[in-house]
Amino acid sequence: MLPRHEFVFTVNPSLELPVGSSNIGSESHPRAGGDLLFQKGFGDLPDSLSMRRPAGIEGDAGWESKVTGARDDLVSADLELEYSLNYLDAKVAGGSVPYALRDLTPHLDFDYAQYLSAHRNSSQLDFELTPGIAWLNSTFEINLSVQVALNRASSGSGAVAFVWLLGVSYDQLVPALGWNLFQ
Repeated sequence: MLPRHEFVFTVNPSLELPVGSSNIGSESHPRAGGDLLFQKGFGDLPDSLSMRRPAGIEGDAGWESKVTGARDDLVSADLELEYSLNYLDAKVAGGSVPYALRDLTPHLDFDYAQYLSAHRNSSQLDFELTPGIAWLNSTFEINLSVQVALNRASSGSGAVAFVWLLGVSYDQLVPALGWNLFQ
């Protein structure tokens, strides 16, 4: 059995509402579906493998379908390998990471997407590799990555793309938002 703090699994239902113009490629119909998400940390590895403790793996598998209009089901999955310099410095090798670099986490993502039943969308496999680096603390995340197309289906918008994310953990700003159904 995995220690509770080293493995997380959740189900994430989703509803996507169209807000952009279909003239520029925005979705024209609402979509509904869900994801299965997991995270596994390696802090429970033995001392002989302590340098691998800052590593983590996370991923998801999802499905979504149009609620109205011509049906097209999208299946997707992501797998991310990451290495926390903050964890390395705080729990494994204290003082080994310069202060300016402690909140950085390099990562490598492998992404898959495919339309299963499409009336105008490609149903070819779409594979992408996304190396990147994230700066994060308990409240904010800034993630900068380069997404590389691994096959013809994924290169529709170019062989390489710059991807960024700005995240805010609202439950850190307003603790009442951190409610957990199972506690």
